[in-house]
Amino acid sequence: MKVGKNTVSSCRPHDFEFENSGTLCNIATNDDIVSQEVVDEESGEVYTQFKYKRYASSAELHNYDETVAALVHLKYSLDDEIALLKKGMINEMDEEYYVYIEYVDSCKEYAREIWQ
Repeated sequence: MKVGKNTVSSCRPHDFEFENSGTLCNIATNDDIVSQEVVDEESGEVYTQFKYKRYASSAELHNYDETVAALVHLKYSLDDEIALLKKGMINEMDEEYYVYIEYVDSCKEYAREIWQ
């Protein structure tokens, strides 16, 4: 699996982000989102901080299938996918395979929202 960029924000990130800027689309997925309460040292105010891994890329996307593939490939290389599919063929209950399938399903759902 690819390595995401460690990110910190005071706003909860969306699972997926999509921005169409002409022929090029900026896409991102945010994973392993963890929230924690933080106290501002100066004001003493308590606020929620979010830490997560961000995977981002740009691509030309013309349809649903291209969008699903681009979203999946934010986190998984083609080699990763082949290895995970082989694991799933051996053991459908393999945890890594299950996480991959869940992610692919969420990519399909998000792509449907974009292209309806």
